[in-house]
Amino acid sequence: MAALERNENWVETDVLIVGGGLAGCFAAMKAVEHGVEVTLLEKANVPYTSSNTTGIDHFPYCFIPEVHGPLGYKIEDFVRDHTVKANGIIDQNLCEMMWRDSYDRLLDLEKIGLKIRYDKIYPWNFGIEPGDYPDNPQFRIVPWFGFKVPPALNIEGRFIKARLDEKLRELGIKVLNYHHAQELLMCDGSVIGAIGFHTRNGEFFAVQAKATVIASGSLARLFPSKVMFDHLNPPNQTAEGQTMAYRAGAELAVMEHYFYGSQRVRIGAARLKNWTRSAPATPSGYPAGLIVNSAGEVMPNKVRSFDQSDSDELSRQQAEWIIRSLKEGKAPFYWDATMATEEERKYAEWSCAEEGGGVALFLHLRELGADFSTHQIEVEKPIVVEAHTPRGFLLTSPSGVVINEKAESTLPGLYAAGEVAYGQHFPSSPWAYVTGARAGHNAAEYALKNGAPEVDKRQVEAGKESLYVPLNQKEGPSWQEMNLAINNLMVSYLRPHSVEIGLQQVQDLRGEGLKARDPHELMRCVETQSLLTVAEIFLRATSFKRKPGEWRLLKKVDNGMSFTTKPIDYKYPVELKTRS
Repeated sequence: MAALERNENWVETDVLIVGGGLAGCFAAMKAVEHGVEVTLLEKANVPYTSSNTTGIDHFPYCFIPEVHGPLGYKIEDFVRDHTVKANGIIDQNLCEMMWRDSYDRLLDLEKIGLKIRYDKIYPWNFGIEPGDYPDNPQFRIVPWFGFKVPPALNIEGRFIKARLDEKLRELGIKVLNYHHAQELLMCDGSVIGAIGFHTRNGEFFAVQAKATVIASGSLARLFPSKVMFDHLNPPNQTAEGQTMAYRAGAELAVMEHYFYGSQRVRIGAARLKNWTRSAPATPSGYPAGLIVNSAGEVMPNKVRSFDQSDSDELSRQQAEWIIRSLKEGKAPFYWDATMATEEERKYAEWSCAEEGGGVALFLHLRELGADFSTHQIEVEKPIVVEAHTPRGFLLTSPSGVVINEKAESTLPGLYAAGEVAYGQHFPSSPWAYVTGARAGHNAAEYALKNGAPEVDKRQVEAGKESLYVPLNQKEGPSWQEMNLAINNLMVSYLRPHSVEIGLQQVQDLRGEGLKARDPHELMRCVETQSLLTVAEIFLRATSFKRKPGEWRLLKKVDNGMSFTTKPIDYKYPVELKTRS
């Protein structure tokens, strides 16, 4: 292909944002406050992409001074609770940063038009007694698993992505939809932009930037599912930001397996029977829903308790109840709101309707002539594991690009925000808002202090040639075949005694030239190539042991994967039963 000229496919900007989810949007909004030029790349379309594209009904982690302060609760108390919830695999400094900034980010949501305060407060909303609010709208605070004092809020976030998209355009931020970043540009060890292609017409592009923020999300499609795109995370998130940063030389923290605390039972909520979890977020149903067996017996629970702190005893009771129910032939299991009051059900329906999963669920129920008051909803077969045993995980991962409190990576000019950044257990939306804002502010300040970078045209041309290889392949497997092969090797060989077999299969798959027929398939091919890199990382990490209370760190050295460890620093020590 011809050399790239500085035409419409060459963009020069102060701050480049890669990813248009919650973290990327917040990074862009905060960066532009400094008077710099901001360009945001999104591989899909900002209003219709990311983990929260169909809405969000909750703000999980928030220290509210007017509520938690008078109770004598401090931010450090939430950090301690979060550390226990994470079994110690957490960066407490970053966790504290999130809790410290979360209230301001909540107010940012209010400023862009989301409703977060209400004239009606219910008995199951924590902090304000019903009747104490008429002239002062309050927050609808609800419990959250792992926390003794409720830190979460129900909000009306159904159209959060549309509101953020409107705000970006109002602020004059250059949004380039369908622009898929694939490689970071480098100059003397610093990141100076990115290259990629348009996912609809296949055109190559290069962005030259003084500072770059990666906010490209988490990871899906690595492990098998009933349907390839039926995942907890959006299936177009395949850790491309993490692998780009790794190839550029940034340091990553890797936790391929995780001790899941005392929680032994996974049932209900996100596990509705045959429900495609990745299409929309699935409703929680608080405070109406209970788990019952086919005999109508209720699983032991703390559903209506404000105290949702970790409980070995409750977890043991739930596991015993499920095992006993199965032995007595009292399966399947159901999510049941028929025992709730009408007021509780109405609240649950309101909350659920702010997430796309709830909307879809209600439409389906109406087609069946059913609702929460008349019918139970079957859930998937429960998972029961021994307490404190490792279990593969993705969403709850503290893995990712290593950052500090400025959201700086270990590479000058590169920042990371949201699920791509390491350090936080079950990151969720406040992590995206907080790290996005931090990354945006600090990237802008970095850009203001640094001149325009010099781009190495040879790197651009080499990246361009490599990128289009699948389109030029005459023969080769499809991305679907490669993805299934990766799923199979992860299930079969992610064990110490079979790692070498898995690594050999990775090399064999890497030698198979993927074939793409059009730009859309090219996008899927490069996503799948990223999954192959992640598969190798997971396999090699399995062989590199770490002690309890250590981070496992990864960096590219001499074109190979180099692992080291470092102790996890606990600013606020807690008692942990078992750590991994």
